[in-house]
Amino acid sequence: MKNFLLAITLAFSCYASTLMANNNAVIAIDIGHTLKNHGSTSARGVGEFHFNKTIATQLQAKLKEQGYPNTLLINPEGKKIRLKERTQFAHKHKADVFISIHHDSMQLQFLKRWRYQGKEYLHGERFKGYSLFISQQTQHKKENLQLANAIADSMLESRFVPTLHHAMPIKGENRKLLDKTKGIYAFPELAVLRTARMPAILVECGIIVNKDEEVLLSNKEYQKRISDAIAIGIMKFLEEQ
Repeated sequence: MKNFLLAITLAFSCYASTLMANNNAVIAIDIGHTLKNHGSTSARGVGEFHFNKTIATQLQAKLKEQGYPNTLLINPEGKKIRLKERTQFAHKHKADVFISIHHDSMQLQFLKRWRYQGKEYLHGERFKGYSLFISQQTQHKKENLQLANAIADSMLESRFVPTLHHAMPIKGENRKLLDKTKGIYAFPELAVLRTARMPAILVECGIIVNKDEEVLLSNKEYQKRISDAIAIGIMKFLEEQ
């Protein structure tokens, strides 16, 4: 009986130590773009920054709810900020992982004009889905791929589908596709990936110039599915580390 109780005590101590290690992990969530330079414009005229902030805020809340209190948002006010300052913020706060949240567009050759509420915007219906970008030219190249795989697995399990249009051999694209099933690309030129000193990934949550996908990406339930899927992937990665 004493041996059994000792075993239970030791097991609980190991679990508590693991939980504490997870709770101490610092997660930096970068809200892509700013209020003034809002990134892509959706099919109905909404700036990408607003989509990014919604997902990033929900992602932070989910991670804190799951026992990761040291989850930080980068530039929630949407102020002017240089790209390298985003990763400098993460490094200053000793982040264990860096996640940059974005929403996607497509090249002009795939876009058409249409009118919505009296104004003219661009839209394209050829592509839809998420994309994951990492660098394989940093000291964390192995961890970057592990992080991408963990998030991709979670996205696929939640029935999200990747877009492969960034691998097209055309100007502005032609990215190296590391995994077509999971939508993982190599994009070492991205400043936030190039300058990150910790495992890092840029997540394109969906294509906001696609009219139908924009409607989904504006839906609260759909947004929660995305943020939950990303959170699960991050937690899986941290637990494996």
